[in-house]
Amino acid sequence: MHKDFDYLKWYAMISYTFDDYSVLYQYIEDDKAHDTHIEKYRDAYENEHYDLGLKFIGTIKKYHKGISRSMIRNSLLSFSNQIIVIYSTYIENIIKEYLTIIFINHPKRMTEYLKIKKDDDKVVGYISFNKVIENDSKESLINSLAEKSSVIASKGDVESLLKRFMRLSNYKLSDESYNGIVKLIKLRNKIVHEFHRENFGITEVKEYTKITLDFLEEVKLAAHKNNLKVHDYVNA
Repeated sequence: MHKDFDYLKWYAMISYTFDDYSVLYQYIEDDKAHDTHIEKYRDAYENEHYDLGLKFIGTIKKYHKGISRSMIRNSLLSFSNQIIVIYSTYIENIIKEYLTIIFINHPKRMTEYLKIKKDDDKVVGYISFNKVIENDSKESLINSLAEKSSVIASKGDVESLLKRFMRLSNYKLSDESYNGIVKLIKLRNKIVHEFHRENFGITEVKEYTKITLDFLEEVKLAAHKNNLKVHDYVNA
């Protein structure tokens, strides 16, 4: 179990996700590239309609070019909505990884998540004898408990999760970051649970990319405040 927060991993994953979107966007908006794409369809079309003597020119070519671009743009729109789902998953896993590491380095902070029963707040800091003997060292035991506690601490609605993150870190997120993450996660829930579809363009994707990266930066600051090691550009 690593005891450092892998900032570099998350930064790369977020950046690569946006880069993938950008490549598709740039292609779709490149008229020359799309003209080349549609020209490659010429032979297939004329062979298919050979008996009718139809040529891939004029209105026919213009029609298929429009349909092709419309279909590609619709696919990109689906991808842009899925990016919201991807970023939300990144954020939730960033928090879970961070909490695991903070529990490993500051074990007392997971006390409230070690209970006899799930909803029993009377007895906390409890672990079974079986849990003790199945681990061959104190370090192994703490790592195991930290993973379990982080799963419990990572549950709940987005506002509760962010407030829990701030309390356990003794760190206050900026209002901009807090509100941005709440907006993103709630939008994800609509897309996933209500089959909602947003009409996103690259401007909106850039906005949500920035929200996700800004939050990652805040987690990095929280890690430093709690004397956690951070795997980043400096000490990578």
